[in-house]
Amino acid sequence: MPVHRSRLFRNGGSLAVRLPKDCRPGGEDVLVFREGERVIIEPAERSWSPGFRRLVGAPPDDSMPPREQPRRGDRRRKLG
Repeated sequence: MPVHRSRLFRNGGSLAVRLPKDCRPGGEDVLVFREGERVIIEPAERSWSPGFRRLVGAPPDDSMPPREQPRRGDRRRKLG
């Protein structure tokens, strides 16, 4: 697996990273988390393979409707 060097830059109040073309995940959303000193970026829409689903007894991907997520502002608890 080739290793690429990239650049960090400011985007508004956030720190962003330029990803080389061959490292860009599909879709629009990613999961970002730390493992020790590493920062891991992976696609948010990952699904189990059909064989693994059968192995663990999970239903097929298309058997469950997608969950409706609350809008970002609705997640905050209102203080009275």
